[in-house]
Amino acid sequence: MLGGFSLNFLSMKIDIHTHGCRLNAAESRFFAKALESKGHKIVRAMDRMVDRAIVNSYAMTAQAESKCEQTLRQIVQAHPNVLLVVTGY
Repeated sequence: MLGGFSLNFLSMKIDIHTHGCRLNAAESRFFAKALESKGHKIVRAMDRMVDRAIVNSYAMTAQAESKCEQTLRQIVQAHPNVLLVVTGY
């Protein structure tokens, strides 16, 4: 289980984006390892087809929030039907 959600679903390609502090980077690595251990493939390129996208952000400044919003727009443009998960502070 990851955050109360079961990871027992079909193998998927998942794109993880991280913005913010070292803690966010560590959390994203944890997400990646947990998902890979369940047979999912972590894809780090925006141009590949993905089933899910995770944006882990720490948007405490206007600049950080703007970068996060830009990433969200890019993901939605590249993958209009992707399930998008946004986490962080």
